[in-house]
Amino acid sequence: MMDDQESFLEVLNSLTELSRSRDPRSVRIASVASALIEVVEGEITPGKVYASTVTTLEGTLHQVQDEANLVLDSLVTQAALLNILGAAVPYVSSSVVTGTIGLTSRVLRGIVSSCLSILVSDDAQGALLDTKDGLGAISTVLCNACATTAEVLRNLSNTTEDSVIRQLLHGTLMRLLQDPRQKVHNSAKDALSGLLLMKSPSCHPSILKTTTKYVNAQIDSYMKRSSKHGKS
Repeated sequence: MMDDQESFLEVLNSLTELSRSRDPRSVRIASVASALIEVVEGEITPGKVYASTVTTLEGTLHQVQDEANLVLDSLVTQAALLNILGAAVPYVSSSVVTGTIGLTSRVLRGIVSSCLSILVSDDAQGALLDTKDGLGAISTVLCNACATTAEVLRNLSNTTEDSVIRQLLHGTLMRLLQDPRQKVHNSAKDALSGLLLMKSPSCHPSILKTTTKYVNAQIDSYMKRSSKHGKS
């Protein structure tokens, strides 16, 4: 955990200053960060911003949107919130992240499931939700979810139960390793690789076990397909 309060405030300030950017996504991050700061009572701390961001993200999962433009707006907001959450987590104590992992895991898994359930049409509005180059809103949210999930897992205590780690991994990174969008697939792969390469502290043992099991299953599947092709 990074325990420098001043550094965290600098990070937060840099997010709000994105309002000067010409990139609409950066502007949204700035506006969402500013809104989160306004609702935090008293001193601005990493823990308060973390809690407020997770709660706000949870709220976006309960919004029922039928029109593409409303879905797009919700996705852009989720992408911004995930950016902010990922920036805050390294400054939050491991005990807080571990103690609230039930809600955080449910929210991250919910966002991934929600994105994967969105049916994208072939019209102009559908192109805004997802594009072949991976720059669409759905891909952006999923990539941000990968990075944020990695930050959460990186800052969990080694005493966290294996079942909790497995549930979060399977509902996010492992699931997105199978995503057909190259950018999303690469984000999941990079996030997982970063966790496995952790040295001080090392990654949670369950991350290594779960990843090893996944790799072995992929190898077995490949060998079976190769065997069938060899016989045909």
